[in-house]
Amino acid sequence: MPKIEILSASKHADLKLDNRLANYFDEIGPVAIATAQELPQLALDYPIFITKHPHTGQFELSALLGLNAKENLFVQDGAWRAAYIPLDLQRQPFQACVVSDSGASTIDDIKPGDELKLGVDIENSRLSTNVGEALFQPDGKPSAYVESVFGILNTLLQGFKTTKAFLERLSALELIVPATLDVQLKGQEKTSFDGLYSIDPDQLSKLAQAQVLDFHRKGYFQAIYALIHSQGHLPKLIEWKAARN
Repeated sequence: MPKIEILSASKHADLKLDNRLANYFDEIGPVAIATAQELPQLALDYPIFITKHPHTGQFELSALLGLNAKENLFVQDGAWRAAYIPLDLQRQPFQACVVSDSGASTIDDIKPGDELKLGVDIENSRLSTNVGEALFQPDGKPSAYVESVFGILNTLLQGFKTTKAFLERLSALELIVPATLDVQLKGQEKTSFDGLYSIDPDQLSKLAQAQVLDFHRKGYFQAIYALIHSQGHLPKLIEWKAARN
């Protein structure tokens, strides 16, 4: 369980972060939360599905990284096997937080107008006092790396808003349907994955003209087709899984 603290020079002046992503994300999977804005880049390498938030039940986008819990097949021999790394991974172990009476609240609790703070999981294994990027300069100001994380989190927050509207629209039009994912490796029993959703192409073809125009205007079709086509990467993950076994 992460232990989130609001990042401050007074408490964390000596902290450093080893930001070599590939060395620390081999057991992060099996999904990374994504935004609709990332879909064109993610679709080049990752299978993307719609999933449900474990607490709110709201639909969200997820890039599939592995086929088992805490499995990331995109890490191989200390290298990342894709040109683009999801922003949800790039920002870790940091979170956008607000300060409430009970302490730091995470991104799920953020409301319009809240003052955002940068939280950090102080028990993350990438943090130490001797290896990696310093989080603060000698004068106590945030380092360039921390400033870049602020930028990533702001991009994510804006992306989550537009992604939520996108998925709510798809759901209202009954375009989201459960996806069947069965994986069978040589010499093993077939494994079925639940909790994945995709787009119903038949229902998509039945959109009214006004809805089609609205989707074009908002760029929804680009996101939809990127999501659908991305699922062609599933055989690659199965191949990687078989090779790793």
